[in-house]
Amino acid sequence: MAAQRPPIIPRGSKPASTAQPQSFCRFLRIDGQLQATYLAGVVSLISEAGVRINGAGLVHRRLTFLAVVLGILGGAAAGLGGYTFIYARGASYFTNDPAACANCHVMQDHYDAWLKASHHAVAVCNDCHTPHDFFGKYVVKGLNGFNHSLAFTTGRFQEPFQATHMNKIVAENACRRCHTEMVGCIDVGTKAEDALSCVRCHASVGHLR
Repeated sequence: MAAQRPPIIPRGSKPASTAQPQSFCRFLRIDGQLQATYLAGVVSLISEAGVRINGAGLVHRRLTFLAVVLGILGGAAAGLGGYTFIYARGASYFTNDPAACANCHVMQDHYDAWLKASHHAVAVCNDCHTPHDFFGKYVVKGLNGFNHSLAFTTGRFQEPFQATHMNKIVAENACRRCHTEMVGCIDVGTKAEDALSCVRCHASVGHLR
């Protein structure tokens, strides 16, 4: 048999390759530079995930610490406030009992003077020293309670006591409320700014001096 002649390959062309395409894994093993780049990317992703996890853990720890601190401070404030409220008989100040004002020893003389005064049978402390509407009553009681507590605790108060401008107005309005008809006759033809003050002439009707 005559030997077969090799196929004629046109000039400028390359013989067709019979090799199989390389797999991706084999490609990574072969191309060292691409493999290093791929691994670096994987490591970077893992590192970023770790940073996010660690960051979330740090925030959680800080929030926990803040909650513990606030809990301790809140508990201490509540405990101290509760003790003070019980020790000072705070519940009694929500009543109309005049004896509640004598819980503080510096008010004992004023309480004794009220017992001797002409109005002790018809008016208690709240009738003269607080407004007669619910909201105004407890706003004034709250303000006076805070101011008195601060003054008596720090020892910074004047003796004998001096009524504030607000408390003078409250007492004056209380007088005029109970004695509306009489005050109306006195104030006839008088401007509001020139009206006479009841407690200026009758200072002892509430607390006998």
